[in-house]
Amino acid sequence: MWMSPSERRLFLTARFTNYRELHQELEADGFEFKSSSDTEVLLNLYLPEMARRCFPALNGMFAFAIWDAFRNRLFLARAESAVARKPLHMLRPEGLSARE
Repeated sequence: MWMSPSERRLFLTARFTNYRELHQELEADGFEFKSSSDTEVLLNLYLPEMARRCFPALNGMFAFAIWDAFRNRLFLARAESAVARKPLHMLRPEGLSARE
């Protein structure tokens, strides 16, 4: 999913258990949604003014990458809990793979 073709793209494997509550909080803060998906909630949480406050609030099993073309930045995250971790892999241009 992407916010607009030139802005942000999201790649994820996830199951967020509290995305409905986060959706309601974002709506209360004035965000508008096109869907009720956890993917759209996550993209809105990525906005710089929201990320520090909300990413720690994510509950569930997840690993994701957000490509921010506007800032030319790749943001990677995954669940902290050993029980809820999903693998997170990255392939570098020189062909080396990295895994946390």
